[in-house]
Amino acid sequence: MVTSINPDKFDAEVAKASEYKHKAGALAKRVGAADRTALRFAREKYGKTVRQLLNDNRMTRAPSLMKEHQSAKRVAAELGFYDDAAFSRAYQRIYHMTPIEHLRAQVANGPSSSHATA
Repeated sequence: MVTSINPDKFDAEVAKASEYKHKAGALAKRVGAADRTALRFAREKYGKTVRQLLNDNRMTRAPSLMKEHQSAKRVAAELGFYDDAAFSRAYQRIYHMTPIEHLRAQVANGPSSSHATA
């Protein structure tokens, strides 16, 4: 097991991913590890790559940001996506509907439907 990374610090840095544009290399530096060490740690602890963890983190925030901003373009920029089309594809892959469709469903169904399941 990779022991040179503090698990609490790693988790905290994943949660703050938007501060460094959701880049795996930046996360590794912030926890004081080489990229490969961070990758091994993430795989051992979570069964995912660092990039997958960071993407999961930002996509978890996406529905509430869509409800707040009501703009896929603004949310895409805030979450560090290259463009709103890339954000929409990622959103649809996880939530099985486009960001706008999801927003309309949230509004139509009220606050109880604020989180879709993947």
